[in-house]
Amino acid sequence: MTSRALNDPNWLPAEPNAIDIRQSLIDIWSITSTFVSRETLDYSVTGNVSHEFVVMANTVSKTVTMVAEPEDGHKVTVVRTDAEVIIDGNTKTIADSATLTLGSVGASSTMIYSAADVNWWPI
Repeated sequence: MTSRALNDPNWLPAEPNAIDIRQSLIDIWSITSTFVSRETLDYSVTGNVSHEFVVMANTVSKTVTMVAEPEDGHKVTVVRTDAEVIIDGNTKTIADSATLTLGSVGASSTMIYSAADVNWWPI
């Protein structure tokens, strides 16, 4: 996600070149886009979009591993459609625990990362 342009309204020069405009568009896309993925195996969150939506259609217990270096405000939703799903914080905590288990079919969790707390918070 963006680390400069959209946090500073003066970042883009008065006469931007194509590279500056391209980077601004990439930054805007990354903070406004949602990525949806249907998975049957263990899955690692990419961290490349502002909201990653993962539907776990596994038939045996699987793990979703959160991104190692999430941006503040990054959002991830995990939905269980069949077997147990364990969400691993990947060195970060999830509501102050190392993991979160989606224990029943249809269970889901949407989490937002807080850099200040170094924690994923379910919302």
